[in-house]
Amino acid sequence: MKSNTNMISEDVRSQLYRRYSHWKAWSGTKDYRGYSGMFSKEIRRTGIKPGSTVLEIGFGQGLFLDWGAANGYKMVGIEIIPEMTEMAKLRGHEIYLGNIQEYIVRFKNYFDLIVLFDVLEHMNLDEIINLFNSLTFILKGEGRILARFPNGASPFGRVYQYGDATHRTVLTGPKIGQIAALSGLELISVHNAARFVRPERAKILRLCLPIVSFLRYIIQLSIGFIYFGKNMPLDPNMSIVIKKTT
Repeated sequence: MKSNTNMISEDVRSQLYRRYSHWKAWSGTKDYRGYSGMFSKEIRRTGIKPGSTVLEIGFGQGLFLDWGAANGYKMVGIEIIPEMTEMAKLRGHEIYLGNIQEYIVRFKNYFDLIVLFDVLEHMNLDEIINLFNSLTFILKGEGRILARFPNGASPFGRVYQYGDATHRTVLTGPKIGQIAALSGLELISVHNAARFVRPERAKILRLCLPIVSFLRYIIQLSIGFIYFGKNMPLDPNMSIVIKKTT
């Protein structure tokens, strides 16, 4: 049975996106520093160092753009929601409105890293393949792609995957690897997304994070080896790193 997220009309989809920033309660004014640990861990996985040129596609509130600029990266952002682009421009970022395909000639072989946090699940398979073709064109030879999305290989990922009516495709690490290979890209690592507690949550929850992470690891290790004979990421979100092969 197909998910009803794939069956909504384009008109309804447009309406959902027009109200998306309101529904997500994005103000564009949050402080990125409460998310620094998460961003630092995700970037370390790519091996991309400060001074590198980074593109974030679908930046939303722009917290990662703020973090990257503050930590010495040369940040560029692209977003389809006009009010988010205006807020990011006011904070001094180089911002483009629309889809990356509109700008690929400008950015041929330009970026060391391309970041897609919570973006790919909003696209169908054809759109993801077309996107990867474009990313190959604008990525440097030794560049990387970092993506985060709901973990389709985990029952816990369903909370995020099916909690948003604009989500269209369930994704896993192997599935992304299969798709990426069509564009001359190679999946090089799959992880649980960097864990963190939102800054507005109680301090006691942040203090408990190491204990929760240990318990998750034990459960994950047990389930993975019992059912599949290997350790498998089972967190609600997963992160993957991709590189060029050609």
